[in-house]
Amino acid sequence: MDLLPTHTCFDDALDYINQRVLAEPHLARWSTLWLVHGIAMNQAGDRYAHAWCEEGGKCWDAAIADGQRIWYAVLRHEFYAARQIQEMTRYTIRSACRHNLTSGHFGPWEAQYRALCGRGDRVFDRTAADASGATIRTWDGAE
Repeated sequence: MDLLPTHTCFDDALDYINQRVLAEPHLARWSTLWLVHGIAMNQAGDRYAHAWCEEGGKCWDAAIADGQRIWYAVLRHEFYAARQIQEMTRYTIRSACRHNLTSGHFGPWEAQYRALCGRGDRVFDRTAADASGATIRTWDGAE
């Protein structure tokens, strides 16, 4: 099975967290689940911004498989090696929610990541940024 990029990784990563918290509300307060924004490098040596989630020793990423968006897990050291991770910022669920709500978009929130997305300093609204139609929700007690 071929895994194709979604080209909406920042949206996908927050959507993954949203689905996990809806299924397991305790994650909003106590969790080892992190949102990660980072700089990776492709085979040609080009740097690009990417977003994924980490939990335990695994990285969760989104892809398109058979026409559907899926999430898949990879051991962290394998993920970092395959993506040639150069730099990263980890966000707790609370911090990710705060950044999402104050910025009005799914990220990236740091200038160095935005620049690599080809989006510069533009701020996107949720509808335009979220190709899947999902929105991040706030949870009582998450702040």
